[in-house]
Order: sequence, then C-alpha cells, then structure tokens
Amino acid sequence: MTPTERPILAFALVMVGTFPVATALGWVLFLDRSTLSEAIENPDDSVESFWYQKAASGAFHDLLIVGGLGAAGFSLLQIEASVGLVLAGVLLFTMLDIAARYLWLKKSAA
Repeated sequence: MTPTERPILAFALVMVGTFPVATALGWVLFLDRSTLSEAIENPDDSVESFWYQKAASGAFHDLLIVGGLGAAGFSLLQIEASVGLVLAGVLLFTMLDIAARYLWLKKSAA
C-alpha cells in the first residue's frame, strides 16, 4: 500500500509527527518572554544553567578519555564494529554522563 492510496491517513501521520516540533518552534519564535509572569529575566544566569554547564564540561573530559582509550583499544585489539553502533554507544554514554553529573550537582546543592 502506498501513501497515495490513503491520503488522509498519510496526512494524519505526518501531522502527528510534525505537530510537536512545529508547536515548539512556534513557541520559541513567537512568544515574548516579558508576557510570562513566572519567566526568569536571564535564564542563562540560573543555578540550573550553571549545573548543566559544569556537568557538560565534565562529561566532555570523560568523552575525551573514553574516546581515546576506546580508539586505542579498538586499534590494538583490531576490533571491527559498525560505525553507527559505536557512535550510538558514545552518544548514549555522553548523555548518561551528563545526566548523572547534573543530578549529582543538584543533589549536592540541596
């Protein structure tokens, strides 16, 4: 079955997939922060922003270490792996590292 056989279904699936992104983009482009009563004046100066920057900085250093050791290990042991899987693993490691560091900083500040 091709999408042209059921154009309403194809349209509905595209709308469901693009609606959240389009809504978020509209929010960012057209919303004036001064109209929100609870909005922070400078969100980059918040403690959460500081925690994120510190967590991302530490995770970058971890990524350099793990990437270097991983590259050396793969080269010395002559391991062949799919580039996509290796990059997905590196990305997953980095996201988990940032999340763990962020939560650690948040918990230690409380």
